[in-house]
Amino acid sequence: MLTNVWRTLDKILTDLRSLPFTSNTPLRGIRGEGCKDIRRHLHCGNAFVLLINKLHPPALLYRIVFTYGDLRPDNITVEMAEDYSYIITGLIDWEYSRFYLEYYKAAKSTNCLSPYEEDDWYLFLPDCVSPKRYAYWWLLDRVRETRVV
Repeated sequence: MLTNVWRTLDKILTDLRSLPFTSNTPLRGIRGEGCKDIRRHLHCGNAFVLLINKLHPPALLYRIVFTYGDLRPDNITVEMAEDYSYIITGLIDWEYSRFYLEYYKAAKSTNCLSPYEEDDWYLFLPDCVSPKRYAYWWLLDRVRETRVV
């Protein structure tokens, strides 16, 4: 039964990721607001930033897609149908939704995951935003996050 929810969520997110992005414009939200990174208040050494920036390939290799910014169970509304299956009825909390590089959501989808996490939600992330799909970027972001002080 929950497989249907997972498939539906993957379809919703895939459809959102197909919204057109105007070339040669800054990454932004639908209304022109800038990108947000919840870690923007953190600082790290310049040498560390320079090294991390040298480790990744040019962003030009990736598409720019619309990204639902706060994917977590609390923001997915679900109802039970008469046949006892579950139906996604909506996504709430669009504050961090923007156009980002396609791997961004995979890197950010596990921001709250720690080595001691018992919530298995992270194991069921939809394919289109799964860390499995963008493993390199996910790992690089985790290194950056654990070293930023």
